Amino acid sequence: MEAVFYIFAKVISLMLSAVSLAMFARVIMQLIAMLTSFQPENNKFFIFCLAVTEIFVTPFRYLCDKFNLFTNTPIDAPFFIAYIFISLLQGLLPII
Repeated sequence: MEAVFYIFAKVISLMLSAVSLAMFARVIMQLIAMLTSFQPENNKFFIFCLAVTEIFVTPFRYLCDKFNLFTNTPIDAPFFIAYIFISLLQGLLPII
């Protein structure tokens, strides 16, 4: 039974790693777009990263909008909160 939990934890950890990597790629592409004439909306990899990461970011956007948090900040705070939450899950997963 321990082996099943170990495999389950490893699969979830790999999935969370893939999502955090997609979040990092999304930020880098948006930064490059701000500094150059790169149009990320036409890039299929960016669209894929956007689709994968928005699943995790949307609940935090909803909560921040509901409680009127970070409304006038220039950064995308719910995105970073989601990234921190995923990192915490990855850190806590081996303990469980």
